[in-house]
Amino acid sequence: MPSSIGRALLAGLEHDFIADSQSIRQRFPQELISYQQSVASSIQQDGEFIRSNVWGFEPAALSRWQAGYGYYPKKTGASFTTSKSAEQLWDVVKTIGDPKDSYFFANILWRTREWLDIFFGGGRPVRRSPEGPELKVGDFIDSWKVIRCEPPHFLSLLFGMKGPGLGRLEFTITDHGDKREINISAWWHPKGFLGLLYWFAMMPAHLFIFKGMVRAIVRKAK
Repeated sequence: MPSSIGRALLAGLEHDFIADSQSIRQRFPQELISYQQSVASSIQQDGEFIRSNVWGFEPAALSRWQAGYGYYPKKTGASFTTSKSAEQLWDVVKTIGDPKDSYFFANILWRTREWLDIFFGGGRPVRRSPEGPELKVGDFIDSWKVIRCEPPHFLSLLFGMKGPGLGRLEFTITDHGDKREINISAWWHPKGFLGLLYWFAMMPAHLFIFKGMVRAIVRKAK
């Protein structure tokens, strides 16, 4: 159980008195629960959100989730608006992992992060690409795993490298009449202070890379 939840529950036991809740219950009717029930409910809900379509019901995400990971994720990203069609943009997005231009922009920085994985307890970088021309759930792109794929509008990749937390990378293409917006978002559930330190240390690189990626995708779309 995350320490923040545990502290909040234990704080309720500090005061030994019999509370008269009749007046407030009359104003705000609700079913009260015992301490034991609140603990059981908290344990059940901890990580429950990961058993959802947000993570594509991906078993790997569930198995990697740990107590102490931040419930509310950190997020950063970039977007770009264009007159090109969703299909044109998707035709570029679905080529992610191509050996010729794996991540559309700043590939050297992506490769550098993969090699830094050794310092986080990982092994040598793994090179993997989708088996066919069309992306599908379950495909691997190097250390990333496709957990949701909804052509031509949405792609979600599970972070597969080592790090103090759990994350995913999302590509979203949204129609706005005669314009389309392509958005790249990174979501990160940090594990404690180290997870936050990792996130903010990577922030400048993330902003630089994602801004370059959305522009590169639009430029390559034909």
